[in-house]
This record gives sequence, structure tokens and C-alpha cells, in this order.
Amino acid sequence: MNHLRHIFLQEVLMEKKTAKPCKHYIQRMQNLADKDIEITFSVFKDTGRLMPSSEVDLHLDPSCTDVMKYIGGYIAESLKPNGWLAGGKKFDNIKDAEEYIYEQFVERELINS
Repeated sequence: MNHLRHIFLQEVLMEKKTAKPCKHYIQRMQNLADKDIEITFSVFKDTGRLMPSSEVDLHLDPSCTDVMKYIGGYIAESLKPNGWLAGGKKFDNIKDAEEYIYEQFVERELINS
């Protein structure tokens, strides 16, 4: 099985194990797996889902209000009153946080592993 296809299907399995699986997200991941598509920055961003911090079972920054969760379990925390936290670094906007996650983690851990 193709390495990237395996990543998308793993994401499907992880989502199905959650308390409230999102059928739309599962279908999206299955479609990406079927297309044998690469995880480009654009594809990575499209896997992001915004959710309240209360729905995430992780240790978050105390000022975190919401979390953007991506394929592979990577997250960016929305901080009150403004800004984002990703990989222990603060950012002024979500785009910079996403680029950091993609360059520092996704390319190294998901794509090139």
C-alpha cells in the first residue's frame, strides 16, 4: 500500500474511534486516499477542522479557546484575546501557524518518514 494512502486511511480509523466521528471528514480522507494524492501544504490545510478546546483531550494553553486539528493529530491553538500557538511557538495568524506545522512536522514526520 502506498505510504500516503496509508496515512489517509489511518486518519479514517482514528476518526472512527472518536466519541462523535465526523462522517464528512471520514469521507474526505477516504477520497484523498482513493485519489492517491500527495500531502501538499494546500491538502494539509484542507484537513483542518476548527473545534472548541473542550472537545480536545490534550493539555492546552490556558488561554486556548478553540483548536484547529489536522491530519496526523497536529493542532494549532487559538489563543484569547488573539494569536495562535503551534509547536510551542506563538503566531499572529493561522496561516503562519499552519506553515510552521507543515514545514516542521508534516514534511518530516508524515511525508518523508
